[in-house]
Amino acid sequence: TPPPIVGLANGLAQSIVSLARFIGPIMGGWLWSTSVQDNPSGYGFGFYVCTAVCALAIVQSFMIR
Repeated sequence: TPPPIVGLANGLAQSIVSLARFIGPIMGGWLWSTSVQDNPSGYGFGFYVCTAVCALAIVQSFMIR
């Protein structure tokens, strides 16, 4: 990042992290309540979704140049 826009890049990164921290628990709670609503043994579904998202993030990290 060129020095004149480092502040902008850091601000955008912090804003995205803040948004993720706001939306994450809401989506996680909704996913968990939906997965156990009709099937109490569906408890692990949220963990499978989290695993898939983390795997996607790992794959994307190899694409950083």
